[in-house]
Amino acid sequence: MLQDSRVDPTASYVVHATIDMLSVNVVLGGGDSSYVALLPSGFAILPDGPIKGQRRSGGSLITVALQVLVVTCTIDKINNTLITKSS
Repeated sequence: MLQDSRVDPTASYVVHATIDMLSVNVVLGGGDSSYVALLPSGFAILPDGPIKGQRRSGGSLITVALQVLVVTCTIDKINNTLITKSS
């Protein structure tokens, strides 16, 4: 799994994607990354309400984003038309 996170005064983010070790080794060895189906997902936590000085008022809002491959791919190479963003 690949994962990255970030925290700043406006929000906190976590983004992740599953990937198999064979694909990682191929790409790190200089192979073509377009053969790897990498579909990131994640979430963001944002403050609900204005930030007053160093204190926050209200609660928090969470937004979840997922990407799902909706077509069974019978070709070797993944192209962007097979990937749909969910909102």
